[in-house]
Parts: sequence; structure tokens; C-alpha cells
Amino acid sequence: VNDRLLSYVLNASMLKPRGVFYPNYTQKKLMVCLRDGQDPNSVKTEVSYRYWAINVGSTHSQHFFRTRRDYEQSRAAYIRVDGFKVRHIANWARNAAIQIRGLCDNVIIENCDVQWVSGAGITTQGGSSFLRGEKAWVHYPVRNIIVRNNIASNCGIQGISGSFCHGQVVEKNIMDDNNYKGVSPWAEGGAVKTGFGGDDIVIRHNIARNSNNHGLWIDYGGKNCVIENNFVYLSMEGGIL
Repeated sequence: VNDRLLSYVLNASMLKPRGVFYPNYTQKKLMVCLRDGQDPNSVKTEVSYRYWAINVGSTHSQHFFRTRRDYEQSRAAYIRVDGFKVRHIANWARNAAIQIRGLCDNVIIENCDVQWVSGAGITTQGGSSFLRGEKAWVHYPVRNIIVRNNIASNCGIQGISGSFCHGQVVEKNIMDDNNYKGVSPWAEGGAVKTGFGGDDIVIRHNIARNSNNHGLWIDYGGKNCVIENNFVYLSMEGGIL
């Protein structure tokens, strides 16, 4: 409402005049209760149900592949995502407004402005899956990724995230006021969280301010990683982890 996010409540009895909403799927109605009893019809109102704005690779909901065909269809390479402005995406944890997912390589995300999204701003997500039908593991790392000169701020969980990245540079990004949802310090929240089975990751020349969690975070399993020349301050937890 007027470019400010409302909070979701679980049922109609929780609707109070404090800026909340409740979707009644049975009646197909959206119930909105604004601060001070303000009339929702008198203000600019936007309803978002999009999980992402730009998706490279596999579908937004696909964390694990079930068949080898799924694995192969996630391939994407030599793509540049440049200069987009994104607001108000209704994503969730480990999904982002701009995301790379699956067996992707040589992708650049630069000069984008991503703010006020529900989950993460930008993510590069690889992984591993066990194909039960074939009784075999498949690995789908993302390779040779550059995330450069973006704004990833006011994100509900994370500014920039990733896993299973082999050869990634995160540089010259500005990340302010992330994890406004207050996700646990040892879960997903913060300015940057990557690594987690990746290697050769460089995080440099970024600004990370007012993170309601950790600032810059390379998760366990990361090898040959470098964090250098960043400006990190006012993190609720560790500045660099």
C-alpha cells in the first residue's frame, strides 16, 4: 500500500488496524486492514503473487530434480541480466527475484536494482539430487557467475545468496536493511550467504549495512574463497562469517 509492504496474517480474526492482510481462498476475497482504519480503496494498492521476476535455468519451485530430463532441461549458459529494476516479488526462502538455478554457467547479473521482496533479492543456486528411479546421484553446480554492481536491499531474508557455485564473483554491490523478516541468525538471513559446497568464490568491494543477521557469509563446504575490501557495518550478528 503506497509502496509499503503489509504483513500477512493466518486468519481473519488476526486482522487489526496495523497494516495487515489475509487472503480468504474459499471466498476468493482479499481482506486488508490498514493502520488507523484507513480505507484501502483510497490509496494505491498492489497485490503480488509472483515468485520471481527473472529466472535462468530450472523452474522457481524446483529444488531437487526427479529425473535426468529435469537435470538436462535446467541448462543455460552465456546470459547477461543487465539493468532491471525489481520491486515487490512474493518469493520465499532460497528463491529470489532474480535467480539462476540448475546446471548453468557463464551468467552475469549486473546493474540491477532489487528491493522490497519477500525472500531473497538475487540467488545462484546449484545442488545435488538422488534420482530414485535410476538409483544415482546427479550434481548440478552453477559455474562462472558474476554478480556485480547491483542493489539488493530491503529483502525479507537475504540480499544475495547461493550454493554449489564453482567460480563466482560478488563485487561492487550495495546491500542495506536485509532480513526484515528476522529469520534466525543460523539460517538464511543477511546481506550475502553463499558457499555451501562451492569453491573459488570472491566477495569484494561490496557495501553491506544494517543487516538484521550476518553481513557477509560463506557457508560450510566452501573452498578457496576470498573476502576482501568490503565495507560491512551494523550487522545484528557477525559482520563477516
